[in-house]
Amino acid sequence: YYVRGDYEQAAQTFFSSYRKSPKNVKAADMLLKLGMSLFQLKKVKEACATFDKLKQEFPSASTRIISAVTRERKRANC
Repeated sequence: YYVRGDYEQAAQTFFSSYRKSPKNVKAADMLLKLGMSLFQLKKVKEACATFDKLKQEFPSASTRIISAVTRERKRANC
């Protein structure tokens, strides 16, 4: 959904997937994409809170995810 620009559906999908499996190997990625989707929906406060949660819950996430979170936080002026 995100790639197609359907950010509302993307946010709902990433959020429900994370809620169902918060310890899943893809959970950090789900939070990243949720935050990115929220930012695209102009929900900046929620996007920043999601990025904060990702950093708090997954401090040792992959370098790719940490770099992406840093980039997205700057973009959203978190």
